[in-house]
Amino acid sequence: MARPIGSRRLESLAIGKKNCTIIISDHTRPVPSRDILPPMLEALRIGNPNIDITLLVATSYHRGSTDEELK
Repeated sequence: MARPIGSRRLESLAIGKKNCTIIISDHTRPVPSRDILPPMLEALRIGNPNIDITLLVATSYHRGSTDEELK
């Protein structure tokens, strides 16, 4: 995230934006969301402390995630 290819950093992209949606994997994929999301959220907030952030859990055709899995 410190040196994105072909894009500006998240901090810069968040400036002047009202909202942001981050698509994340559901419990069926081995994605380290617990490690990835906090720095992403922090970067967005640095660029725009008031940005409204939505996390969209991509469940595809799988069952919905439980509250515990979402936590």
